[in-house]
Amino acid sequence: MPASIPSVPPAKPWDLAVAYRIYPGIGRPPPCYGDDKLMLSDFCLRSFKQAMEGVKAKIWVLLDGCPPTYRRLFERMFPEGNLVIQELPGVGNLPTFGRQIELLTEQADADWVYFAEDDYFYFPGAFAEMLRQLQRQDGPDFVTPYDHLDYYTSPIHEAYSKPRPAKDRVWRPAGSSCLTFMTGRETLRQTTPLFRSYCRGNTDLALWLSVTRHPTLFPPGALRVARRQPGLLRFLAQSWWFHPGQNARGKRWTLAAPVPTMAAHMERHYLPPGLAWDQIFSEAASAWSMPPIPAGKACA
Repeated sequence: MPASIPSVPPAKPWDLAVAYRIYPGIGRPPPCYGDDKLMLSDFCLRSFKQAMEGVKAKIWVLLDGCPPTYRRLFERMFPEGNLVIQELPGVGNLPTFGRQIELLTEQADADWVYFAEDDYFYFPGAFAEMLRQLQRQDGPDFVTPYDHLDYYTSPIHEAYSKPRPAKDRVWRPAGSSCLTFMTGRETLRQTTPLFRSYCRGNTDLALWLSVTRHPTLFPPGALRVARRQPGLLRFLAQSWWFHPGQNARGKRWTLAAPVPTMAAHMERHYLPPGLAWDQIFSEAASAWSMPPIPAGKACA
C-alpha cells in the first residue's frame, strides 16, 4: 500500500490574535492629550488601526473600568467580526495582564499573538513587519515595536550593541522590553510561567531578564551594573527571586527591537531617540482631524 501522506494542519482564519487592554486613567505624563485619556486613546487607536494594514487581526478588547464611550471607540474603528469586547470592573494592571495571557494562549484563531496596551503610538505597516521578522526561519522568539530609550542610557543594556538610529530599519537583539510585544502562541505557552510572575508582583524588566537570560544576571555584567547604577540591582534580585531555575539553566529566548522604532510608548520623557516627535504627532493629529498639538509639547 502507498505510504500515507501526512496531513497538513488547516490554515488559521486570522494572521494575528491581539489582546488590547485599556483603562480610563493616565499614568506618566504623555507627550500629548495629557488631560484627556479618551482623546489620547483615540489618537493611539487610530495609529494602531493604520499600523494593522495588510494584517487580518482578531482583537480581544479588555475594557477595565471604562465608560461606554471607550467601547464605542473600538466599535467605530473595527468591524464587529474582528472584535471580542470584555468589560472588567476596574480590576487593575496585574489581573488584566493575566487575562491577556489566558486569552492569547487559549485562542485557536491565530498562530501569532500580540499584547497591546492603550498608550502606544504606531507607525504604518508595523504589524506586517513584526510578523515577517517572527516568521523568518532564523527569526527571534519575541519582537517589540518599541526602540526603548533605556537601550541607549542604561548600563543593563550595554551587553548588546547600541546602534545609532538609522534611516533604514534594522533589527537588533534586545534584553528586555515592556508588556507590549508579539510572539508565537506556542512560544507564549512555553513561557507563560515566566510572564505570569508579573501578576505576582514581579516587574516587567526583571521578568524579561529571565526570559532572555540576560548577561547582567551574571558576573561581570552584574558587577558593571553595581558600579554604574546600583539602584538597578533590585531588578536583578527580583529576577533571581522569581525565576532561579530559569536564570541558572533555562532556555535563552530571543527578543528583537527595531531601529528606528515602529512605535512609541506615550510617556513624554521616554520617547525613542532620533525622531522629530512633535512633527510626527502634529501631522498625525492633523491627518485625523483631531485637536492640534501645540509645538514643543511632545518633548517638553
